[in-house]
Amino acid sequence: MLKTNKEISTLIDNCELDKALLAIQERMAIEESEHLFYLRGKVFLKKNNWKLATDDFLMSKSLNPESPATEQLMMIKEIMDFFNKDMYNQ
Repeated sequence: MLKTNKEISTLIDNCELDKALLAIQERMAIEESEHLFYLRGKVFLKKNNWKLATDDFLMSKSLNPESPATEQLMMIKEIMDFFNKDMYNQ
């Protein structure tokens, strides 16, 4: 049975990331939505896969410019800018 966005969000919040990823993949086989890309981006972010998280957040934002993925992208940029500046100061 397919999980709802809310059920997937609960899995992510409970750090059941592999289950959440599987549920998202099952839903994406039927439909692709900006929210599913956003949720998958959150899973990848929690797994510390910044590249895949950024890709999914960008896809979510391209489908809906009002997506909460915009905030996630800004956060990733700020973190990366911080880390890059530190590297120059060593």
